[in-house]
Amino acid sequence: MKLTYQTLRPLLIPLALCLGLCFPFVASATNTFLDTTLVCNNLVQVSLDQNCEALIEPDDILEGYNGNWNDVVVDITDTIGTIIDNPVTGQWVGEQLIVVVTHVPSGNFCTGHILVEDKLPPVLQCQNYEIPCYQELENQLYPTAVDNCDPNPTVNLVDFLVDNSDPCGPITIYRTFIAFDNQNNFSDTCVQVLTTYIPGVPVFPKDTIWECDVYNAYPNVAGPTKLTGVLSTTGSGTPDVAVGMFCPFTVGHTDFTISGCEDGFTILRTWTVMNWCTGEIFTEGANGEDNIQLIKVEDSTPPVIVMPPFEVGANVPASGNNECRSISFLPPAAVTDNCNGFTQRIFTPIGEAEYLNGVNGNNGGLIPQPGLPLGTHTIIYEATDACGNKDTLHVQLSVVDNTAPVAVCDEITSVALSSDGMAEIFAADLDDGSHDDCCLDSFAIKRLVNWCSPDDTLFAATTTFCCSDAGTAQEVIVRVFDCFGNYNDCQVTVNVEEKEPPLFISCPPTATVSCAYYSDSLDIPLSNGDYSVLDTFGFPELFDNCGIVWLSDTVWLDIDQCLQGTIWREWTVTDPGHNDTLSCQSSVNVEHVSDWVVQFPADVTLECDDSLPPSGEPSVFFENCELVAVSFDDDVFTVVPDACYKIQRTWTVINWCAVGDPIENVVVESSELELGFDLNGDDQLSDRVFQDGLNLSNFSQGDSLSGATPDGIIEFSQIIKVIDNVAPVISCPTLQYFCTSGSTCFASIMLEAPLVDDCADDIVLEASGELGSGFGPFEDVPPGIYAMNFYASDNCNNTSHCEVLLVVEDCKAPTPYCVNGLSITLNQDTSVTVNAVNFDAGSFDNCDNNLQFSFSPDVNDTEMTFDCYSLGFVIVDVYVTDDAGNQSFCETFVFVDDNQGVCQGPPLIGGKVKKENDVPVKNVTMTLNGSGQAPKITGEDGIYSFEAEFGNDYTVAAKKDVYPLNGVTTYDLVLISKHILAIDTLDSPYKIIAADANNSKTITTADMVEIRKLILQVTTKFPEGVPSWRFVPKDYDFPDPLNPFLEEFPEVISINDFNQAILDAHFVAIKVGDVNLSALPDQ
Repeated sequence: MKLTYQTLRPLLIPLALCLGLCFPFVASATNTFLDTTLVCNNLVQVSLDQNCEALIEPDDILEGYNGNWNDVVVDITDTIGTIIDNPVTGQWVGEQLIVVVTHVPSGNFCTGHILVEDKLPPVLQCQNYEIPCYQELENQLYPTAVDNCDPNPTVNLVDFLVDNSDPCGPITIYRTFIAFDNQNNFSDTCVQVLTTYIPGVPVFPKDTIWECDVYNAYPNVAGPTKLTGVLSTTGSGTPDVAVGMFCPFTVGHTDFTISGCEDGFTILRTWTVMNWCTGEIFTEGANGEDNIQLIKVEDSTPPVIVMPPFEVGANVPASGNNECRSISFLPPAAVTDNCNGFTQRIFTPIGEAEYLNGVNGNNGGLIPQPGLPLGTHTIIYEATDACGNKDTLHVQLSVVDNTAPVAVCDEITSVALSSDGMAEIFAADLDDGSHDDCCLDSFAIKRLVNWCSPDDTLFAATTTFCCSDAGTAQEVIVRVFDCFGNYNDCQVTVNVEEKEPPLFISCPPTATVSCAYYSDSLDIPLSNGDYSVLDTFGFPELFDNCGIVWLSDTVWLDIDQCLQGTIWREWTVTDPGHNDTLSCQSSVNVEHVSDWVVQFPADVTLECDDSLPPSGEPSVFFENCELVAVSFDDDVFTVVPDACYKIQRTWTVINWCAVGDPIENVVVESSELELGFDLNGDDQLSDRVFQDGLNLSNFSQGDSLSGATPDGIIEFSQIIKVIDNVAPVISCPTLQYFCTSGSTCFASIMLEAPLVDDCADDIVLEASGELGSGFGPFEDVPPGIYAMNFYASDNCNNTSHCEVLLVVEDCKAPTPYCVNGLSITLNQDTSVTVNAVNFDAGSFDNCDNNLQFSFSPDVNDTEMTFDCYSLGFVIVDVYVTDDAGNQSFCETFVFVDDNQGVCQGPPLIGGKVKKENDVPVKNVTMTLNGSGQAPKITGEDGIYSFEAEFGNDYTVAAKKDVYPLNGVTTYDLVLISKHILAIDTLDSPYKIIAADANNSKTITTADMVEIRKLILQVTTKFPEGVPSWRFVPKDYDFPDPLNPFLEEFPEVISINDFNQAILDAHFVAIKVGDVNLSALPDQ
């Protein structure tokens, strides 16, 4: 069939070539073709060739294609569409690529995939070598391998065989190699053959010379090792001979050292080279050299001298026609030598220096007499080291006059101001023998502080003083110059005198003020020392020839308590020359004016309740100049028709500044209401306001108060009525306790008056009850409870009462008396029980004889049982208790005897394990070392025992190491910290041992840290292997209980030559970390 079609085929152009200018392109053509079907392989494995590439043909991808192969083309891309060149290279090994086969005439195409692989192994080529016997073979002479894709295939040695059947002949070495590339393609193996040969005659090392500084820095350079060219690694050389695994030569040497100068030396090194196959010893090398090598360490370098030009001062004064000279110190030069010590010499134009050490110039020297004159001179420094190496250095020395002259001046001088107030001093006039080693030139002067010309700060031939300096001591500096510009200073005190005294022209006149003005304006400032308030009364006028004076004033007061008197002012003037003049005095008189006014309180009626108002008191006005005292007298009237009682209160106000002597109420004042004039300024008229000495008879001038004749007293009567319907408030306790006294069972009771609160002051308090009437004392009152009543009555017939119960108790403990020990014998059942009352030896009580006896504060603890573990003396406490519960105890003992032999049988070693507070400790592992018996565990009673044989030695040990936190709390940390700070020390050696958590035998904060770590569960046990419990024999006496670590305390009980039963081998159990004994004994 013939078909006509238009082909639309995209043109594939690499994106990199587009440069942004590519556009879709469609090629069209009209063809006639046969219908074609394309089938592509889904995955084709492609192996690269020897050139590491593969050309992909359509035939490699298509299946069953029968068309023209020229009509199909192949395009290759990676998985993201990147076009890949054809042929494919090793870059894509291991990758799957996409292959599109297109039938160009029809445009039909199919897609397949290829997997690029490298399957060719490397080619390995082995080459044989002849090598010297000393040749190192590691990583050397490996064969080369070539691979199609891997430029650096790996070559590995897989076998190594040495044929040394003839150790003195050539050695044959067989090495087998294999190669593989980066795709793990392995080559065939190849065998390389290496044959050794033996080089001929050795070459001995040459003689060597080393500088001593090189040897000092690198001692290895003189060693019998190879020359490397690097000082840190080189030696002086070794024979050039074949030495190695397959060589028959051995090399040795002997050294003989010859000393040289100082640290120099020569090593005579004899080398021995032997062929152990032939036995030949070489004493001559291949070049005819012998086998003796000289290594010399020498110092051939002279010292290095460094000395810059310097100068010295002339210190020999000129005399006669001779100029000043110098015999100053010539310092040593800075000399260094590469190895050895050195000596210096110093030469001057007039001879060798005079050395300070008397031997050489290492410490410097002095210029010899008669000294060098001023000018420049050449000094030669010479240094020679211990090996005779020498060097010299010429140094320029300048002798200069750099010594300042000695300035000597007058210490103090005086100058008087002239009539114009000025004075001038020449510097040379203050010289007192200044001198110089060479010559003096001139003098200059300046003032330290110039009050006359502050800007004049330069030295000059003279200086000037003025009135500003009068009366002062001025310091001046005199500068002395020598001929070479050196100078020195001396200081002179100049007393500037001015003789004319100042004059007063006038003084302020006397002034008068009222006491009110003094009180308002002057009193407080003058009391505080502020006298400027008196400036308003004027100042004196003055004159002085220099126009400068110092005016001082003095103020003193003669003012009494009524604010009247005189203020005195006095001035004294002084000029700068301290010339005084007469003083000037003025005064201010303060006059007293009595115009004080009193307002008295009004009549008042009061009620006795919670809101009782005050009855009032007088108010005084215009009292600035007064000394006022207020008092009153009360007359009480109890029969009053409209009140409980009435008080007529007479007020007396006295002004001590106006009252006469004797005190008399001469003038009876009229109230402001009667006068019709407001006296206190409150714009009201009252019949209770009065002014001293003012009444209708002298108030004839209308509103004028000048007619008052004060006598210093004003009196007034006030009526106070009191209505009281409130009963007194009485407070007494519900119960009061009393104890019987002394040895009797009776009490003496004295009642305390209860607290009473009432409006009235006149209160009647009574008591009555089961003890009788009154407050006591009530004698011989037996124990019991008694009711008493208190009654309170005021003067208005108001009454109240309260009741109190009096409890009389027996507070005295019984007096215990114990027998001085009991002796008891064990029964056949190995025990005996004793009652506490058996120890009573006449105990008694002040109240009753019904006493109870017990072995502890528990009154029911009346019996105690003793057994074989109690043999011997046992200390017991016997408590005595009376009916009132008062308790005391006495201490005695029991001697437990086994005279019936009930404790016989196998001899026993046993005892009890208890804490220091006598609490038994359970689950303690007890071991009797030396017996061969199994350990025993203590029970609730803390008792243990072992059967033992007489004549043996034993050691009893206790152990318990469980629950380290048992009894350990932060409270223990508080107690330990107080012990460390010596605030509250632990009171027993066992508690101190418990605090030593790290077994350091001291109590420090380190122990607290370990205990805290245990509490916080940072750790689960104590450090340094410290167990949770420690045990100390009970009978051990600590030399110092407050320092149990003073000596090593025992933690076992040692028994030597056991010859009788021991049942008191007791231990005190110590819980580590628990210093308040709170640990549970069964944990």
